[in-house]
Amino acid sequence: MKVWRTIDNFLSKEEIAKVFTEKSFKPFTVRWHTLPSKSFYQNKILQEIKNDFTDLSSAIGIEEWHQDADWFLPEEHIDKDEALYETTGEVKLPLCSAILYLRVENLVGANLKLVRDNVEITPKSGTLVLLSPGLLHSITDYESGKRISLNMNIWDSPPIIS
Repeated sequence: MKVWRTIDNFLSKEEIAKVFTEKSFKPFTVRWHTLPSKSFYQNKILQEIKNDFTDLSSAIGIEEWHQDADWFLPEEHIDKDEALYETTGEVKLPLCSAILYLRVENLVGANLKLVRDNVEITPKSGTLVLLSPGLLHSITDYESGKRISLNMNIWDSPPIIS
């Protein structure tokens, strides 16, 4: 089983521009999207995951949020139902996670660090990174520049979204 995968140039400049105009794209909010998706970028990501990463036959929805490198960068963590964990201590994992870098300009720092393999992935506009459940990762220190990422967890049951 693949633990992670990086796909450079997953979206073209034109497709990235289209993401910012989609009704489903609401920057810097956490949103739940029930499948099937009406969004071209979500469907393109889901198709890539199904084709060459993991089985999504039990998937029912997508938790989606966006991050800017100078806004918030998480420390070492695994993607999980954060609200459930905070209230009960239970760790519930998504089927898989996806990070799509939408806008990267003059970035220094804020690389994706995959702890298991001691790998750092340098963000580039249009790059998609897929992560298997429970993969420990973090973001390196941010120094300067711009980095907007679209983050998705694909679930087989809805997470608690606070």
